[in-house]
Amino acid sequence: AGSYGEYSSAPFSSNGVKLWDFSVVAGINGEITDNWTTSVGLIGSASFEDGASFSDSLNGGGFASVGYRWSKTLKTSVGGMILSRNNEDALVVPTIGLDWQVSAETLVRIKGLEARVQHGISDDFDVFLRGEFDPGSSLLKKRADTPVTSFYDKGFRAGVGFDWKINQGLKLSVDGGV
Repeated sequence: AGSYGEYSSAPFSSNGVKLWDFSVVAGINGEITDNWTTSVGLIGSASFEDGASFSDSLNGGGFASVGYRWSKTLKTSVGGMILSRNNEDALVVPTIGLDWQVSAETLVRIKGLEARVQHGISDDFDVFLRGEFDPGSSLLKKRADTPVTSFYDKGFRAGVGFDWKINQGLKLSVDGGV
């Protein structure tokens, strides 16, 4: 999965700070037994202002979890994730997950820092609503009049989108929100 975002602190004038966000998440999900599952993956991101160093804004991390399938409609998991951040210590987060198949078409999922409700509209497409905690920060260009080097934008993001299941092992997810 990947994402791109553009943020302006003054969207109706040219006086604001314009920030760019890019992120990529790549993971592998596996079944250990009929009931036990595991997930591992890597996270990469860059968040920076025009004029700031792209390479200095790079962050990375990873995640791992183990899950147990209680029934065909309910799975829980525990794990953790670690994320590096601009000009801050790494963020280490224990995670609890829930996959609840409410109906044949509707799934409620809590994983890591995200909660999501998705509904299948065909064999190949799902639509979803999601919310997540974003611990992000962006690297700013150096200015002579201030020692500030990062913009911190911790908060809650909400969005809507769709998933396209291209084949058994590949899915494209597109979303937008605030």
